[in-house]
Amino acid sequence: MSSATKAIALTELLGRKCSVKLQNGYTFIDKLIAIETEKEGAFLIFEKAPVRYNLKEISSIEEYTEE
Repeated sequence: MSSATKAIALTELLGRKCSVKLQNGYTFIDKLIAIETEKEGAFLIFEKAPVRYNLKEISSIEEYTEE
């Protein structure tokens, strides 16, 4: 599945709080506010994160629900 196809599938999470796990094992919870697709790949932008994350850096992402 291409990065653009994966990014399109993630549009349902836009504006929602997400639980994100990176390839390096780091996890965080933040609101997904934008998805950018460029020829270099797809990038996810979160509300509080200081950087945009390349989709290739993300191991898993799902909607966060408080218990």
